[in-house]
Amino acid sequence: MITSVSLQYAKALFDLALLNHQENEYYDTLKVVNLAIAANQEFYQIMKHPTITKEERKKIINTMFQDKMANELLYFLNVLIDNDRFDELNNIVESYQYYLDELKMETSATICTKYELSSMEKTTLIHQLENYFHKKLKVDFQLDQQMIGGIIIRVNDQIIDASLLNELIYLKNELKKGW
Repeated sequence: MITSVSLQYAKALFDLALLNHQENEYYDTLKVVNLAIAANQEFYQIMKHPTITKEERKKIINTMFQDKMANELLYFLNVLIDNDRFDELNNIVESYQYYLDELKMETSATICTKYELSSMEKTTLIHQLENYFHKKLKVDFQLDQQMIGGIIIRVNDQIIDASLLNELIYLKNELKKGW
């Protein structure tokens, strides 16, 4: 989940990556580190344990990742430890991806329907949405059997709710107003 804290840390790292012309490399490395840490719950618990000092945590990180990443990224992880923000790493990765997508004029979208759309419908819908948002979309199509019908589109913080339930609620409210 993107938070104001994760956006600040991600922006700082992203600006550094831009200076070094390594936006994608920093993202790829950060993502791999995040996945490795998330996959190992014991390691994560050690990093959160209150009896382990910050210096010990930094030593663990430096030992694990010293030869596997750029010095700037290693320093960044140490800064997270110093500022008690290491548990924000997952959110920072997501925020970094947001900045990377903005640079590439891309964004993620989720399209939810009751029934599977045909490839022609998907292609047409994606094309229309890309024209509307003026960005390249990375689309995740989802099926929701709870829906009555229609479509719900989520792009960043915008929701286009053209579901049948939403239309029925709108109609109900209009009828309550009277003629």
